[in-house]
Amino acid sequence: MLSNVVRFSYSISAPNARYSDHMGIAFDEAIAQGPIEIVTGTTDSQLALGGTGTVNFFFLLSDQEITINLEASTGTDITVLANRPFIASRITGVWVSNSSGSTANIVYYAAGT
Repeated sequence: MLSNVVRFSYSISAPNARYSDHMGIAFDEAIAQGPIEIVTGTTDSQLALGGTGTVNFFFLLSDQEITINLEASTGTDITVLANRPFIASRITGVWVSNSSGSTANIVYYAAGT
């Protein structure tokens, strides 16, 4: 039985439109990490996700632009902009690369089952 819930609110704005909502995601395992240094030149370093088999909620923040891959170390790179949160759900793995020219300091939170 899932006994914990991550709750968050969000809003999206566009010309002539605005949407906001909130949601809760149930979980029974969670891990919070950081800050962790990811030196420039790091390629496809897997992040520890603790006891979570499937991550229902993933949050990452970096002070440098980095790229990540979800589900496998190869595939489509996703750019995570500096100081902009990245949120994902229903994943089983995260790999991070840093070619920014500076050490990236990241924090992340994963909750799942």
